Amino acid sequence: MYIGDFSRQLDYLHKLITIIDVQNLTQENVSCLNTTLVFLMFANRKNQLGRYLQALKDEKEGMLEVNGSVQFMTNFRDLLLFWQDHYLHKDKDCSALEKSSRISFDYWKQTVATLVCDDQDNECAIVHYCVRPPCERTI
Repeated sequence: MYIGDFSRQLDYLHKLITIIDVQNLTQENVSCLNTTLVFLMFANRKNQLGRYLQALKDEKEGMLEVNGSVQFMTNFRDLLLFWQDHYLHKDKDCSALEKSSRISFDYWKQTVATLVCDDQDNECAIVHYCVRPPCERTI
């Protein structure tokens, strides 16, 4: 019940996303990104991914990263693009994710691909929630 509370989930998602960015992502803290993805994969299975992204944007977009220039949603998208670059080329890491989460790696890939797609009309894509100019890869 504790973690099932939507507001509490949003707070955790926000904290997990804001404590990392592409410049400080390491083997030790990539688990924050993976935990975020687990929450969002469950939301995706319930066809609520758009609801989560909208709520994150509405409640958290005004908070800026430590350097004051990277917006929350753009940072999140950059992290996921990095995730794709990393995990789509490392079979051992993919296998570890699948075994530890019991979620097929294909579903991990599908969820990330949905989140980072460039279709601004797709409510399950992060770019749909980005303030103009559209989220761009800053890596």
